[in-house]
Amino acid sequence: MPGAQLLGYVPPTSPKHEDAFNRWYDEIHIPQAVERARVWSAATAVG
Repeated sequence: MPGAQLLGYVPPTSPKHEDAFNRWYDEIHIPQAVERARVWSAATAVG
C-alpha cells in the first residue's frame, strides 16, 4: 500500500499558552490521531 507523509505547522495562539498547547498536543491530540486516524507515528519539533 502506498504511503504518505503529512507535515502540519500548528503553533499555539500566544506564547503564554505554549505550555498548555504542548501538553494537549503531546498527551491528547497525538494519541488520538494514532488511535483513530491510522497514523503510525508523530513527532513534535521545538525550536
